[in-house]
Amino acid sequence: MSTAEQDEALQLDVLHAAGCVRVYTDHVFGVASRRPQFERLTDRLETGDTFVVWRLDRRGRSSST
Repeated sequence: MSTAEQDEALQLDVLHAAGCVRVYTDHVFGVASRRPQFERLTDRLETGDTFVVWRLDRRGRSSST
């Protein structure tokens, strides 16, 4: 990745430190019409689950859901 902010290891460390047990990762650059891991995540969410993102711009980027 091009910057420390985009370093997947840093993101995973922060998510695990926040108590995340299961992490889904899509490797998508620019505008993408399909994010298979995000779709997998949303299919598995149940009442009471907490959805955590590294940064809001990561979740909302080019997303219609």
